[in-house]
Amino acid sequence: MVQAEFKGAFGQAYTDEPMYYEGNLKNIQQLRLSTNRDRALFIAVANATYRYVGLVTGTVHCKDTGPEICGGKNF
Repeated sequence: MVQAEFKGAFGQAYTDEPMYYEGNLKNIQQLRLSTNRDRALFIAVANATYRYVGLVTGTVHCKDTGPEICGGKNF
């Protein structure tokens, strides 16, 4: 899983190619999306930015205590 942060808002995406990345939205826009790595990075950033502007909720996956507990929370 990869996690992106945009101005304090988080987004995640599953991948079989996790990585560390630091960059800006222009660099993300220019990704070719030809690898699982790039697609996961794009989705995680999209989730974080959409969360930041209030278009979506639930951009962070449940963990530890289980989906039945965090399923009712808004992240």
